[in-house]
Amino acid sequence: MSGQESPEQLDDATSHFLKEEREVQWTPHSVTVLTREELESGFKRDLEDIESIVPGLIVDRMNTTPRGAAIALRGLGSSGASKAFDPAVAVNIDGVYVGTHTNRLQVLFDFDQIEVVRSPNTFEGNPNLSGSINIERTRPTGELDVDVRASVGIDDRREMDAVINFPILDSLSGKVAVFWKDKGGEYMTNVYRARDENTEDYSLASVTLNWEFRDLFEATYTYDTESSDETTPAILNISAPTDLLCSTTTNTPFPNCRRDFQNPELDSLRLTAQNYSNEREYEGDTTLSG
Repeated sequence: MSGQESPEQLDDATSHFLKEEREVQWTPHSVTVLTREELESGFKRDLEDIESIVPGLIVDRMNTTPRGAAIALRGLGSSGASKAFDPAVAVNIDGVYVGTHTNRLQVLFDFDQIEVVRSPNTFEGNPNLSGSINIERTRPTGELDVDVRASVGIDDRREMDAVINFPILDSLSGKVAVFWKDKGGEYMTNVYRARDENTEDYSLASVTLNWEFRDLFEATYTYDTESSDETTPAILNISAPTDLLCSTTTNTPFPNCRRDFQNPELDSLRLTAQNYSNEREYEGDTTLSG
């Protein structure tokens, strides 16, 4: 009928976590699929940035382990740094399960799509209580192509990533991907040890080879190496001695207490006086074939 709006069309995104390409609307689970175009248009840099666009997802950084992340779906998550327990939300990279909370805060570069599945034990039989996040990286294109992205920020924050595709033979192609971050977040000074705090030097390099033998089969080999040299976030004392007294003597806590968010000891949010070593390092190498 004239004057009536046509019904909205469902998104034609496809999911792969069931080992087959299937439209999301026909997947028997609650799935959110984020394509490369969607993430790049919003300048999403890591998994923490997608929590605002994925229903029920919360991603918090963990200070107790390098590049750690406490991830929750639909209110169910985990934050323990122990290697003895599987995370409540599984993170998979090209089908490889990240079985600890370390190194789960993945940098989103050189990817094809991300699937967030809100259902337990739904990917490759990996143990998880609330769901999984499945990251699929791009495959070699077989054509010479270079994609470079760089960014700079305050407090010496510098980042750069690059993806280079190249042909080798008619049936063999390769890809090199590099991500580099230098001194990200160096914005605080430790007056006790005369050092900068909240630094993060991180690098990741990946090499992928793809062989297609006519139309019979396809084989892929990927080698990853990464290194992280960080400091745990500095601790600030933003409470005054009178805060406890104020909170117990008023009906509404803190209305008359010191809440200007200044450091009582140093009177600055950019200074800290913690006296312990807070360095943390992580190095890892991964190979994948299929």
